[in-house]
Amino acid sequence: MGFPGKVTQFLLITGFSLGLSACLTSDGPKLFRSDLLQPAGLAGNYLATKVPPSQDPNEPSSLDAKLDAQTDGSYLLTFIEKDHTDSPARLRLISLRPGTFLGVFTEADSDSDAMYALVSKKADKGWSFRIADIRQDSRTDALQAFVKRHGAQSITFEELSATTTHDQIHGSLDAGQLRMLFSDPDFTKALQTDSGFELTLK
Repeated sequence: MGFPGKVTQFLLITGFSLGLSACLTSDGPKLFRSDLLQPAGLAGNYLATKVPPSQDPNEPSSLDAKLDAQTDGSYLLTFIEKDHTDSPARLRLISLRPGTFLGVFTEADSDSDAMYALVSKKADKGWSFRIADIRQDSRTDALQAFVKRHGAQSITFEELSATTTHDQIHGSLDAGQLRMLFSDPDFTKALQTDSGFELTLK
């Protein structure tokens, strides 16, 4: 995928490539135990399926996964392929709107960067994770004002290859600022959330 080192480790969640051609990250947010939610029934063993499915016949579209609740209010998400267990990624959930959480992914032992997903429960008791990124036609300076109004310093756009981009929000936001940012129509209309993964209980 070619993402920068720190981002690669949790964007791919150390082995489960989401097939993304773009991603939105930020500096590590300021989240506390009181900000975090642990929905009933989320922890468990799952089958993780890519959305959309992989087009590479050599790349699996699904893997085993487990979500382990932690005493600090977070979860550790681990993907398992046959006999190989990946290093876990940390997932923290904050309220966004009824039926939807904002998922914050980081490395398990570091808050140096974060990636975001819209998380919702499926009718089959599984969970949907839609990774947030910026639409290609919205990667303009006009977006600067929208992120700054919620406490960010700036957003930068990086071209990693002809088909791969990486956008990063600078400035460490707290839960309230993240909630307002991801609820701001000026910002959300710049997002696309058509890729990610789904977790189905085993």
